[in-house]
Amino acid sequence: MAENMMDKRYFAFLSINALRKNVDSAAGSVPERYIKEFHDALDTLEADGIDINIFRIPATEIKPKFYYTDYPRVEIKYTNEKYVPKELLLAKIDALITYLKIENSSVKLR
Repeated sequence: MAENMMDKRYFAFLSINALRKNVDSAAGSVPERYIKEFHDALDTLEADGIDINIFRIPATEIKPKFYYTDYPRVEIKYTNEKYVPKELLLAKIDALITYLKIENSSVKLR
């Protein structure tokens, strides 16, 4: 049982690191599907007893993008898919990675 949880934790770390690399090369907004992937990894880590709820992206930050149409008249429309600012997701991922490094080191910050 413990070994299975370690495998899941390991894959959660891999997922978070891969997400970090891919999001960094993305344009200004990140689709909601990547937020779901990030939250799934957080769920795995929480199931292992790590309290990381603070690193979740708030639902209020996940919004559709707007765009303009110019034919036959100018209108503002919204996408069906929701997005989050890339900088927000990167900040949460970086903070989580730093937190996990501190938790796994012998040095504790107070």
